[in-house]
Amino acid sequence: MKGLPIKPREISTPAPVIDLMAALNSRLVYVSISGVGESGPYAKKRVYDPIIEALSGFADIQSDAKTRRPQMIRTIVADKTTAIFAAQAITAALYRRRRYCGAAT
Repeated sequence: MKGLPIKPREISTPAPVIDLMAALNSRLVYVSISGVGESGPYAKKRVYDPIIEALSGFADIQSDAKTRRPQMIRTIVADKTTAIFAAQAITAALYRRRRYCGAAT
């Protein structure tokens, strides 16, 4: 790797590889995260938390009362929220797998 953050699709797993991995291990859980989605004007660009804050209007909501100048949140809200949602999705997939497919042997 050249350095972080990694550009979208710089490291990618094509669908045939995912299908092959699933065939080898049907219990595999796969998650993919994208900052702005797989299509659209920003899809192939690096995305940082401040960019998400600006594009979403979050920085504007936090604007300074006197100057109305947008303010960034002092923590990486978008990154942390994404991590929580990804962890919850993985947990739900593991729960579903255990409930409907049985425990690992």
